[in-house]
Formats: sequence, structure tokens, C-alpha cells
Amino acid sequence: MLQNSKMEKYLGVWMDDSLKLSDHVLLAAKKANQMLGMIKRSFNYLDMSTVKLLYVCMIRPHLEDGNVVWHPRFKKDMNLLVNVQHRATRMIPGFRNLSYEERLRRLDLPTLTYRRLGEMLRLSLANNSSSTSPHSPSPPVAPPDFSVFKPTSESEVCKILFNSPNKQSDSDASPTWLLKECASVIIPTITNIVNLSLSSGHFHPLSKSLLFLLFLKNPP
Repeated sequence: MLQNSKMEKYLGVWMDDSLKLSDHVLLAAKKANQMLGMIKRSFNYLDMSTVKLLYVCMIRPHLEDGNVVWHPRFKKDMNLLVNVQHRATRMIPGFRNLSYEERLRRLDLPTLTYRRLGEMLRLSLANNSSSTSPHSPSPPVAPPDFSVFKPTSESEVCKILFNSPNKQSDSDASPTWLLKECASVIIPTITNIVNLSLSSGHFHPLSKSLLFLLFLKNPP
């Protein structure tokens, strides 16, 4: 007899009965915090280099393992992960009263959001350029469909981004407000992708897919 389950683990990722991944984020943060507690109990003294080494090798992997699949989309989930890094950087003597940004600067650590976006962009570019690898023959390319093309600029892309409303849905890979916060990092890459796509006459397959959700206002 089949039983109802509120949460299931599939390929290492926990999801609830509505296919949301917040439970996985909560469990990842909980496991990382347990590791931090174990480290704190095991060492009488922790200097900056030791904390950074332990954090990068033992703590951060719990916050990033498979995050391309369970990429957090809600602010509360992102805060759960960020709080772990907050706690880890405060373990260093003399760092407790410093700001979070200053602690990261001294440790030469990027924010978790920056690393997640960088990983997604790296995978996207790798998939987009796999057909033009120098280790394999280039496939035949159809002639461009554009006879006249004026490349866009970073300022134009930035203007479009900041004029966009801060709305999001479950199908969005990253919320608009997060893209705006990381604009200085991702705008050059987005501009380059747009110009390359238009100049070659080819678009990334992900840019061609649409998701339609139909709702009846007055269901029978």
C-alpha cells in the first residue's frame, strides 16, 4: 500500500511534495553548522589560515554540493547558507567585530551567491561552446540570418536589467533582484553572449524554450 510522503530524497537532493527544494537547503545548512560546531570543540586555537582551510575543505562543500540542481531562489534559503559563512568567519580571533564584507576580504573568500552564479555561467558557456571545441572538428554552420547587426553595449543591457520589475516565479533560474545586485559581475558576460548569439545567427537552446502554465479563473 502506497503511503503519502511530505519529503523524498532523489539523486541526493531532498524535495517536498510540491517539488520545492527549501528542505534540502535547510538540511545542508544544518549539516554545515554541525561540522562547524565539531571544529570549534576540537581546536583550542584557530588562526586565519586554519579556519579558511577547514571551511573550504569541510564546510563549504555541504553548502554547494549539487547546487546547480537545488539553486536557492528564495531570500530565506539564501540567508540560511550565508549565515553559515558568517558564523565560520567569526570564529577567527579578532574577526568577530569586523563587518562580514571585511572578513571575506581579509580571507580572500567570495560570497556564496557569487560562486553559485559563476558556476551557472561556467556551465552555460561550456555547454554553448562544446560544439566548437578545438579537440573536435567544427560542425557546419548555417549562414547568419542577420544582414545588418549593431552590437549592444553594457550600458544598454544594464538599463534593461534595472528597468525590469523585481518579480520572480518558480521557473526563474535566478530572481531579478539578485541579478541586479550582481550586475557589475554578470553584465559583461551577458552582453558578450547577446552579441555572439546575434552576430552568428544562433541562440542558445535554453533561450528558445517557453513554459506555459494555464489556470482557469472559474473552474467547472
